[in-house]
Amino acid sequence: CEYTMQFQCSDGTFGSFAKSYLKCSAKPATPVNIPCHFAGYMMGLAKVGMGNHKRLDKSWKLLQTWQREDGGWLNERHLTGEASPYKVWTRSCPWVTYFSCAAIKHSSSLESKDSLRRGLTFLSNHLAAKEANNMCSFYYHGHETLKELLMFAEEGIAVKPNAMTQMMKWLMEMY
Repeated sequence: CEYTMQFQCSDGTFGSFAKSYLKCSAKPATPVNIPCHFAGYMMGLAKVGMGNHKRLDKSWKLLQTWQREDGGWLNERHLTGEASPYKVWTRSCPWVTYFSCAAIKHSSSLESKDSLRRGLTFLSNHLAAKEANNMCSFYYHGHETLKELLMFAEEGIAVKPNAMTQMMKWLMEMY
């Protein structure tokens, strides 16, 4: 943990953000919204028991600030297509939303419950929009389906009947 924490910047971000800052003409007052790797840092730290550590207060605040209206998270550079070879996105990214939700879940923060519920609702709606044969796997485009189902159940998030039926059928085939 201390090794990772030595890369934390005063604004709550971590060292991997430096490359993105260099692309900006001047460092913005608010850190660039790049939750992808950031959520991974936060999940790892939360899983090893640092979820409620005071040194992460700014980091948790950033993660919550970056949550979008649809409940998910998205690297803001996806809005322009600058982030990667992907098309321009208008909705949040399920991959980074999963990691953000898992980070919040492992932090056990009661203050973040609303963010967690909103993120899980986004993931539930995203799964329901997919074809059944695409969602029935242990990993699906960054989703960890079984861990998502567990978080849905623990947080009382309803999964649309068509998606739940397909996933339960898939799971029962393994039994």
